[in-house]
Amino acid sequence: MRFVRSSPAYLTPESGRDVCYVDTPVLLGTQGASGLLDTFQDIFIKFGGVPHWGKVNNRFVGQAARLKEHYTNLAKWEAFFQRLNPLGIFSNNFSDRLGLGQLTLNKEKRARKRRSFSMNQERAVNPDVPLL
Repeated sequence: MRFVRSSPAYLTPESGRDVCYVDTPVLLGTQGASGLLDTFQDIFIKFGGVPHWGKVNNRFVGQAARLKEHYTNLAKWEAFFQRLNPLGIFSNNFSDRLGLGQLTLNKEKRARKRRSFSMNQERAVNPDVPLL
C-alpha cells in the first residue's frame, strides 16, 4: 500500500482527493490472474476505488458513465485534448480503447470530429484535399 496526496491533474486517480493505492501484483503466467485482478478491481470500485491507468485495467473499457463518474474533470481534459490533438497525433491504442477524447462530446460533434479527422488524414497524404 502507498498513500498519495491529492493532485490537480485531471485524469489521475488522486484528482481532487488523497488516495491509498493497493497494489495487487501477480506473477506473469499465474493461472487465473486475469480473473483475480478483475475481481479485485470490482471490489475496489464498489467502495469508491479507481483503477490505475498504468496497470491492467479492464473496468473502464466501454464504460463512459463510469469514467465520467470517477473523473469529474474529464470534460475539461477532453476539451484540451481536442484542442491540442486535432489530427489525432497524440491518440494511441490506449486512448482509443477507452474512447478518451470522445466521451463528453455529443453525437453530432463526434461525427463531425471523425469526418474532420478522416479528411485531415487524407490531406496528409494528398495536399490537394481542402482544409476543413
